Amino acid sequence: MLGAIGHMRQFSRTWRLVALFLPFFPVWALAAGDQDSIFKDRTIELFVGSSAGGSFDGYGRLVARHLGRRLPGAPNVVVRNMPGASGFSMTNWLYNAAPRDGAVIGVAPAQLAVSQAMQLEGVRYDARKFNWLFRAVHADETSYTWHTSKTRSIADARLHETVIGAAAAGSGGAIYGNLMNATIGTKFKLVLGYAGTTEIHLAMERGEVEGTSRPWAGLKVENADWLRDKKIQILVQYGRERSPELSDVPTLTELATNELDRRTFEFLTTSPTIGRSFFAPPGVSNDRVEILRAGFRQLMDDHEFLRDAKAQAADLAPLEGAVLQSIVEEAFSHPPEVVKRARTASGL
Repeated sequence: MLGAIGHMRQFSRTWRLVALFLPFFPVWALAAGDQDSIFKDRTIELFVGSSAGGSFDGYGRLVARHLGRRLPGAPNVVVRNMPGASGFSMTNWLYNAAPRDGAVIGVAPAQLAVSQAMQLEGVRYDARKFNWLFRAVHADETSYTWHTSKTRSIADARLHETVIGAAAAGSGGAIYGNLMNATIGTKFKLVLGYAGTTEIHLAMERGEVEGTSRPWAGLKVENADWLRDKKIQILVQYGRERSPELSDVPTLTELATNELDRRTFEFLTTSPTIGRSFFAPPGVSNDRVEILRAGFRQLMDDHEFLRDAKAQAADLAPLEGAVLQSIVEEAFSHPPEVVKRARTASGL
């Protein structure tokens, strides 16, 4: 699923320092019995907007195995997969129809804030009104092609039509493919409609598509054999700086040829910064939101959780819910010309 966690303790220390300066509901003001009654004999449903097997599902299941014992009443936490529209079917349901009692949470699609800022069709939520709980890890994406493709670099992608698979128009693979076509002259041809990464990878092996995009953290673990056997070649990465593990692969921002495109690329990196984050519907009471946040926070000092993450090579770069909230809101602060350029160039 997912890479090393040696830097976890540094993030844990940062969390504790940041928490000192964040406004919070005084959970300690609740009597212990009142806290226990909130989730006692309850089941918390953790929704994932993709099919089983991808990194969203992997992080969801990792958290589900440990979160319950860090919450009052020790509720059972179960994962529910609700694939569709690259996670946005689940997101719309969570915003508009899910119970507001704290017993339903989800793994957020990384693109949800950028998609809303660009006013994409099908967005029926306000990302700023969700209750943001925790980020497990940033998700710097990569685009890559199968070893049989003639396209082995961005230079090649400018010369050859390259068929890439994606879930939906608002998914990272589709956004980045269209964006590069419009800005740096690549010739990617999109094939949409796949349920998730697992299905796209099967299509690559069958020769239906030549490549796709997914976060490096998931690719390097779940498809380590592909990397070892040189079954894929990585063309570009979408983080705000190069990953040390991909020091010879350019970032998209490095490929910009003018200032507007550079700022457009920076706007779009909001999505990998959100990464694999957890959220609750709007309208959940402050006390329950803060209890959930506290439960996530305690996972960072939970030896069983950390051992489980390490056993799965799960990268962890956590952020507090309030910090994550500010990152989501920042997506709506970019100048209109940047957002317009992002939407137009992305073909959305």
